[in-house]
Amino acid sequence: MPLMASGICIILLSACKSTKTPQARPNLTEATSKCDQPIKYYSEKIRSANGQETSFNTEVTINPLNKLINLVSEPPNQDKVAFTVVIESIDCNFNADHTVGQALYHGYINQKDGTTTKIILKLEANDGILTISQGNPEEKGDYVIIISKWEIVHE
Repeated sequence: MPLMASGICIILLSACKSTKTPQARPNLTEATSKCDQPIKYYSEKIRSANGQETSFNTEVTINPLNKLINLVSEPPNQDKVAFTVVIESIDCNFNADHTVGQALYHGYINQKDGTTTKIILKLEANDGILTISQGNPEEKGDYVIIISKWEIVHE
């Protein structure tokens, strides 16, 4: 059960490694219209690799304009989890209505000790269902965040 409560941290950090890296300016690739807009995604549950679902609220805001992904989650029986991913590159191929395709967000999380943690997040749409998971093809993530709704953020 403690493993389930820390699901968001595990999904986002399971394939990451901490290294000292210079803070380079992100270089974003060309993106389709859904990939170059700030969008906030909402979730009420995650699904583990064995198919078990756990309920808790998560908000993920992906903003390619300022090159940041903000995640805030409230796992049960645990303090709120919040962190920011700095986007280095985006590989995106969503269709116009955001129901088919995927986006891979390559980036890093700045740690308090001055190191960075590399991360790849995958936002994927299959048959109109959106999910967020570990995007590194060599690593299998333990959890999938199931998106219940999303909205374009107007700044």
